[in-house]
Amino acid sequence: MRPWVIALIIVVSLLVCCCGGTVLMGGTAFMKGSQDIGEGKAWAQRTIPTLAKPWSEEEVWKVSSELYRASMSRERHDRFIRTLKNGLGDLVELGEPTTQNWNVSTTTRRGTVTILYLEVPAKFKKADAKLLLTLAKKDDRWMIDGLKVNSDAFLVK
Repeated sequence: MRPWVIALIIVVSLLVCCCGGTVLMGGTAFMKGSQDIGEGKAWAQRTIPTLAKPWSEEEVWKVSSELYRASMSRERHDRFIRTLKNGLGDLVELGEPTTQNWNVSTTTRRGTVTILYLEVPAKFKKADAKLLLTLAKKDDRWMIDGLKVNSDAFLVK
């Protein structure tokens, strides 16, 4: 057999393996992420009341991810939660979470992680708010990767 034919066979084989593997991994990630969306929303519905009724610095810290903890010290976290407690008061009613975005990634550092971005309307004793949650699922455990709160209670008057 001629050398160029052998080279062509090798190149085509490599392309088929690489592209096929990429399609397989992408399809698997899509299916996993699609399944995780409902699970993450249910986790948020169950967990948020335990964090904000009343607000608890300790409970939020317990369900926070390594990424969240690396982004702020425990002292800063506690001050943030106290600000929410003072500005909003305790949770009265939690609305239905809306998925803003999601992705699944596999890295050597974090392994396979599903990231889910949710917007959750909420009524508190002092004001209404939208909770913007970034949730991460790693090793079948959901954690808070990020928490932002939009509310008129925090507008400068």
